[in-house]
Amino acid sequence: MSTFYILSKVKFFSKKSSRILLLSILLISFYLLPLSLLNDELYKSNCIHHLLFSRPCPGCGMTRATYHLFHFNITRAFNYNPSVLLLPVVIFIEYLHILKKTSLIQNVRFVTYLFFCSSLLIVYLIRLF
Repeated sequence: MSTFYILSKVKFFSKKSSRILLLSILLISFYLLPLSLLNDELYKSNCIHHLLFSRPCPGCGMTRATYHLFHFNITRAFNYNPSVLLLPVVIFIEYLHILKKTSLIQNVRFVTYLFFCSSLLIVYLIRLF
């Protein structure tokens, strides 16, 4: 049984409001995450790609970059992973998609994810060389 199903059975929560609530809780809890958990000296990568190939994967640094982006340290976030600059757009489009599912929003959502994945690929190719 999923959390969405359980929350939708409570009269107060609809499927739409439960998704917005869970996305908001996720964003707030990520904002409140202590930096000590992401400290470079303590951080050991569990990335299989990095362990096998000794090269960072496209998503390496994204967690720390997101943390610094949420705390408005844009340059440090960009240094960890430049693709993080598209993350606010992705989150905004997700909120729009939850609130109103029109064909225009679905098309914009697709293009946004396409740009985000393309930026991850470009970052990966740049890191290879």
